[in-house]
Amino acid sequence: MSLFCARSYELVRNAEIYDRLQCEVDLAHGETEGDLGAWTYEAYHGLRYLDMCVQETLRMHPPAAYVTRGCSRDYRQVSCRQRFFKKWEKLLYL
Repeated sequence: MSLFCARSYELVRNAEIYDRLQCEVDLAHGETEGDLGAWTYEAYHGLRYLDMCVQETLRMHPPAAYVTRGCSRDYRQVSCRQRFFKKWEKLLYL
């Protein structure tokens, strides 16, 4: 799932957050006198609530769903399940 899709999904689920974010964008848009061509990096940089929403979306829906690691040597896991991992075997963490 892309960041845009995840953020859209979360905004649909949370009307209060959507309204607050829309208000922030409207205020920033009003400061540029309604000219879409006047949007600058500084205008986007000033949207702090938008940044918080994006960061929260990345926390809730991370882009990497899993991580793979490789064993650098043979390893016997000492636990109740007694596993053995061979050198260069790939491990998957979810």
